[in-house]
Amino acid sequence: MLNVFQSLRCCAVVLLCLNLTACAGFRAGVESIAYIGSADQLPPKPGPGFQSRHNLDWNDVQLSVELNNKLQTRDHTVMLFVVPTTIDPFDKFIGARDTNKLVAYVEMKSMNSKLLFDPAQARFLINGQPHAPVKASEYARWTDDGQVNNVTGKWGYRDVPAARVLQDPLHNYSFRIEFDLERPSPREENFQLDLSKALQSPNGEPGPVVKFKAVPWKQGYT
Repeated sequence: MLNVFQSLRCCAVVLLCLNLTACAGFRAGVESIAYIGSADQLPPKPGPGFQSRHNLDWNDVQLSVELNNKLQTRDHTVMLFVVPTTIDPFDKFIGARDTNKLVAYVEMKSMNSKLLFDPAQARFLINGQPHAPVKASEYARWTDDGQVNNVTGKWGYRDVPAARVLQDPLHNYSFRIEFDLERPSPREENFQLDLSKALQSPNGEPGPVVKFKAVPWKQGYT
């Protein structure tokens, strides 16, 4: 009987320790949400499923743009899901930890097999001042000889030496464009990504100028 009580006591201690280590919390901040034209086209109050990278329709192109300047402004942790334990009120950029420079992630899919995209021609405007990229690469399945093969290639980034023809309407082209700039705060909203020369339509129509709006985000965790 004593062994039974000892076992129950040990179980109770273990459960108590597990409960004491159970933590939850939430993070919150501000991020830059891309849009073309009017900001009124964005949802006024983004819901939990709202993502930074969403489709922007431009002609027959499904375009998405995301910057690596997502800002965390609060991080509250609680123990036992009730008792506050830590509060981090300091602003810090999160995500894309491989660089402190500004990076624009551009994805697109097009039914126009003659559309050209040259990421080296993209310009990032801050207060109207244009800045050229210092590096542009494409995420795809690459063969050893540097060709894209969606069946046998290995996933990774490769430098883009020239304009790419978006000839496969079923392929989602993904580019990483880096600028020699510090990441701007999403609160500023004084910057744009100019694709007018980077996206080349067969009929000569310039590509869009992508604008950004500061939108709050919140994320719970356990």
